[in-house]
Order: sequence, then structure tokens, then C-alpha cells
Amino acid sequence: RSIEDGVTSISDYAFDGCTDLTSVTIGSGVTTIGDYAFLGCNNASLTSITIPASVTSIGQDAFESCTYLATVTFASGSLLTSISPSAFTCTGLTTIEIPAKVTTIGSSAFYHCTSLATVTFADGSLLETIDFGAFYQCTNLSSITLPNGMKTIDVTAFSDCTSLTSITIPASVTNIGMNAFDGCNNLGTVTLNSNPYIGIGAFDNIKAGATVTMNLTANSADEKYWMTFYNENYNFQADANTQVFKAALSDTKVSLTELATDKIVNKDNAVLLKSTASPIVMTLTSTNSENVFTGNDLNGVSDPAGKTDDGYMYVLNYTAANGVGFYKLATGSKLGVGKAYLSYSGGGASNFFGLDDDGTTGIDKI
Repeated sequence: RSIEDGVTSISDYAFDGCTDLTSVTIGSGVTTIGDYAFLGCNNASLTSITIPASVTSIGQDAFESCTYLATVTFASGSLLTSISPSAFTCTGLTTIEIPAKVTTIGSSAFYHCTSLATVTFADGSLLETIDFGAFYQCTNLSSITLPNGMKTIDVTAFSDCTSLTSITIPASVTNIGMNAFDGCNNLGTVTLNSNPYIGIGAFDNIKAGATVTMNLTANSADEKYWMTFYNENYNFQADANTQVFKAALSDTKVSLTELATDKIVNKDNAVLLKSTASPIVMTLTSTNSENVFTGNDLNGVSDPAGKTDDGYMYVLNYTAANGVGFYKLATGSKLGVGKAYLSYSGGGASNFFGLDDDGTTGIDKI
């Protein structure tokens, strides 16, 4: 079927259930492909299709159950900005390159594409969100390199991708949803380049003995590296170069206590980290710490969107003039997920609680 001659839109259900359709040619003037446009076109001869650069929208379930469709090519300069929910569910795709202008891959977009082995992203990708279940049960998916700039990997996004062996999460990602990689039973290496929110079950049922590590860039000062750390749902253990501290706030004085027993930070506990090297590496562990976290006044940020200053937030920072300490956060500013802060509303508070680094024994008001 050739769709040309001034046609600008393929309407909803246009070829729904056309099981005798053996080929499709879409003209360069088409801008939209409607919902369910080619749903169930599962003829054995319909194995490939090219989407012209003019197409800006592909509708929900547009190619669902085109079971022999192995190749979808997006023309150079594609204007497509999103892939709608279930657009390619249960197709025979073996590989796909996502156009650069796509910002969202919709829910279940490639659900149960069991032949899909490789997903790549065009240079300059603007992708921000992989929605829930987008690649759920893509059991042949062995390789995917997520683009920088991504923010969200949603619930069950890669669940049951049983051929996936490793994945690197860009530093821009702030949210990994519940069960995002659940059931990826060959996933042996997960590298996080930030401290995102990690939903419950995100890494359940991955490969036995798998490592999930965070490489965290810390503030540098006097040949030492400092940062705060918090994770709501998982325990993480600091590397050998790193010390872990809790902080007790009394009036205008902050006292630090090192948690040195095992360097494990139990979930839902905020801490201060000091290291001799950067990045600071935190490794997910199922073991609970033997350290005592009571008497700790550090508060953690769990919202992927961060926490906006409420007028009483002091955050870890460094300036050449004052050194490392807790500085009053500017009005209206935001502290990102995975970080920690002190809250102080008492009288006589300064804009800066300095850190006495003689053995790192305390923080005092300057």
C-alpha cells in the first residue's frame, strides 16, 4: 500500500486488522499516524517500514501485533517527539534507533518485543523519560546505552529483560521506578553515576551476586572529598577510602560521630561522607549495618524532584573563604534527591556552620 499524493495524516484504525497487507510506503508529506492505524497487520510479508522525517506523531497501538515487522527505520532528520503507549507492542522488531527529538518513550511502547536485541539513540538525543513497562519482557534485549540528559526510568520499564547483562545509568537520571529491572536475571553489573531515587524492587531478582554501584562526585577541599548521602529504600556500603558520619544538632552546635563499624548506611538514614578520593563509590548491599543511627539530625531528600528551601535548610558546601560546612540554602533554591541537610530554626543562626577539620570532630557556628 502506497500512502502518498498529498496525504498528510493516516487516521485512527485506518488499516486495523488488514492481515493481507504485505507492504507499506508512507509519503514524505505525512505528519501523523493515528491510533491503531496498523493494529494487527501481521502478514508474513510485512517485515519492514520506513517512517518519513515529516512524521511528528505516532499514535497509541499504531503497529501493535504486527508480529512479522522486524525493521522500523526513521528517516534522517526525523521530527518525531514521542513514541506513544503500546505503539510497537508485540511486534517482531530486532533493532531500533530512537530519533533524536523523541523526549518520551510511552508506556508499553515495546512491550513483549521478544526479538528486540538492540536499542540505540540518535546523536543529540533529547530523551527524558522511559515510561512504565516500555521494554517489559523484551527477553532478547542484550544492549542499550541510555543517553545523557535522561531523567526518569519508570516502573517496570525493563522488567524481565532476561538477556540484559549490564547497564550504565547516566548522571542526569533522578528517578528509577519500582521494579524497573525486576526479573533481569542475567543483569550482573549496574553502574549509577548519580544517587537517584530508587523505587522498591527496582533491582529485585537480578543475577545472583550482581553489583549495583554508585559513582558519586564529591566536593573537593584540602585534598579531601565531602558529600551527603541518603537512600530511602536500599542499604549502601561506602568504599575503603570513605568515612561515614552522623550529625547531632544542639542549639548552634553540630557534633559529628563516625560510623566506622562496617561503613554500611542503612536505608532511610542520611549521613555525611568524607573521602580521600573521588568518585566516592557506594555499593548496594542486603546486609544491615551494626552502627547506631539514633541521635542523627541529618534529613534526607527522597523526592525525585528534590526539596525546595523552607527557610531553615543548611546544606553541605565549600567556599574558599570559609571552607567546608553547612551553608544556609538560598530562598527558593532546591536540594536534589539523595542528598541530606540540617534544619535549624533557632535564634542566632548564622548563614554558615563551619566545619572544624582537626580530626573532623565537630562543626561549630562561625
